[in-house]
Amino acid sequence: MKAFNRLNASGTKFMLRELPQGKTEIVLKNDYKRIVVNHSIDKVIVAWYEWTMLNQNPFEFLSDEERQFLQTGIIKSEYDRIFGKNQ
Repeated sequence: MKAFNRLNASGTKFMLRELPQGKTEIVLKNDYKRIVVNHSIDKVIVAWYEWTMLNQNPFEFLSDEERQFLQTGIIKSEYDRIFGKNQ
């Protein structure tokens, strides 16, 4: 199984870990919050590299909630609690 450490644009640390059945776990390292995406680690790593090269939308294959997590470290339940479910 593959695993990689990555930073987002604001310097937040993430760990990406390959899971069975072509899935990838993305862990916010300092808070241990995590999401699992239904995409291979190789696909996520390529998109992460493109993101660092200022590609505007390298994670188009992720949901809005998954992209929000990569940008801010906030998971959907936290977003709903902070801003309300109707936002």
